[in-house]
Amino acid sequence: MGISINTGKLAQISVENSAACAVITLQGAQVVHYQREGEAPLLWLSETAIFEEGKAIRGGIPICWPWFGPHPQDKNLPNHGFARTSLWEHVSTVEENANTTVVRLRLQSNAQSRGVWPHDFTLELTVRVGERLELALSTSNTGESSFEITQALHSYLKVDAIETVKVKGLDQCRYFDKVNNTDGNVQVGLLGFEEETDRIYAGVSGAVEVLDGTRSLFVTMQGGQSVVVWNPAEALANTMKD
Repeated sequence: MGISINTGKLAQISVENSAACAVITLQGAQVVHYQREGEAPLLWLSETAIFEEGKAIRGGIPICWPWFGPHPQDKNLPNHGFARTSLWEHVSTVEENANTTVVRLRLQSNAQSRGVWPHDFTLELTVRVGERLELALSTSNTGESSFEITQALHSYLKVDAIETVKVKGLDQCRYFDKVNNTDGNVQVGLLGFEEETDRIYAGVSGAVEVLDGTRSLFVTMQGGQSVVVWNPAEALANTMKD
């Protein structure tokens, strides 16, 4: 079942155990592949993803940090922060048992990061590869001044056909619609996709289930209550080279 994705000159960590396999790039600490034994891949990775130093990878689970989306004050700074294009340190890989492998990676402040964000920090990601894929992102302030962050684990989920996909678990949640720039909307029932969708849901509790007609994908979280649902649809996707 093992797989090695051609990430060009970008270093990768390949994990394989009895339950699943995964590939993580050191740039961005980005999980670009996860597949359970005998099943189809869980994550989508663009066939034209750009694997170049300093370039964001389209697919897998990019880490948006220390801000999500555009920088709130300076629109010239990189979208979704710099963690996803920075080179992380591989701390350890531990086989807990035949079915579970744990990979730890670390990103620390340096001269380059201070050039765009003047704070000292240690960012750690723990990736647990097994019958489930689990990611834990931890931020430590190692400086003398306080800071605020926004962050996201920007997972690209692989589905069969977007026209058949429904999302369960957001009923009665309020959301901000980024496409129409409207707030205070309320989700009623299942969410389907007929056009470009870009929404931030608040007050989400429990698992969010993505049903694609073939299987169900479950996304759960701790330490947050916001869920972003994004599908660019054909017109916007055609403007993206990757």
